[in-house]
Amino acid sequence: LHGHDHVRSIVWIDGPKRKIPAIGVPSASATSTADHDPAAYNLYRLSGSPSDWHCEMISRGLRPGHEGIIELERIVLIGG
Repeated sequence: LHGHDHVRSIVWIDGPKRKIPAIGVPSASATSTADHDPAAYNLYRLSGSPSDWHCEMISRGLRPGHEGIIELERIVLIGG
């Protein structure tokens, strides 16, 4: 997880056994501009057992033309 670029992003990095997600999020107080995403945050749902676990990411935030916070994306990061 990182916030260095202040944009919503997922980059997959090669790992020893599988791809590893590197997640970026915009600032929680960002306003929409031409080069920056508006405010957003991620929720992570972990489930399963130590040998068979899953991680789902739910992104929520602001979008121009929408009122209030909405779900932006839902993706399974690890597991199935």
